[in-house]
Amino acid sequence: MKKTLILLLFALMLAPVVSYADEKPNIEVTGSAEMEVIADEIILAVGFSEYFEEEYQEGKKYEDYKTKVPMEKIEPLVLKQLKELGIKNDQITLQDGGNSWQQRGKNFLKRKELHISIKDFKQVDVLMTKLDVRGLDRVSIHELKNKKLQEYRKQVKINALKAAQEKAKYLVESLDKKLGSVLNIVEQNYQTPIYGGALRQYSNTILEKAPSTSAYNNFRKIQLRYEVKAKFEIL
Repeated sequence: MKKTLILLLFALMLAPVVSYADEKPNIEVTGSAEMEVIADEIILAVGFSEYFEEEYQEGKKYEDYKTKVPMEKIEPLVLKQLKELGIKNDQITLQDGGNSWQQRGKNFLKRKELHISIKDFKQVDVLMTKLDVRGLDRVSIHELKNKKLQEYRKQVKINALKAAQEKAKYLVESLDKKLGSVLNIVEQNYQTPIYGGALRQYSNTILEKAPSTSAYNNFRKIQLRYEVKAKFEIL
């Protein structure tokens, strides 16, 4: 028992002493900032898959689908039409393919996706109105880019911190106090919206109307938002 008490007293002697009296009066706030950036490059995702010829024949039902058109026939047609529409080979990147699941009794259908880098946005107009190949099922925005994006992100972060400081200042001054130096800064989760929405979708019966120029020009906008949590001394 005596040995246990000695060990306990020794442990207490080694334990850190925390004095809350030494903690400075402080205020902790969150500041946020946003910026809208216009993309100077857009990466379009063009998806296409194998299909059955009967899909395009009037009056045919699913159980009638028998004549599968293979990927080896579809892909060259897609690439050929892209070339005819002014898309060069160095603009195109082939992504990993996959399979589309069919109902029981039917085979899996191969699917592929092309990523097309576009800097001349007139080409977007052309693709939206002219691209039309059987098997094509989706044209969507994969990514928006801007060569100065990192600089813009930095500026949004700075603006968020300034917003936090301004908020802390008017709150403290409302209590007839003054704002001191910053004690701590914590970055919040930073997110840029992901652009995966379809600009145009295709089916075997209806070629949906492409959006107007003004509609998909809105997709060129990159919304940047940043939040920062900051702690300031109160004087």
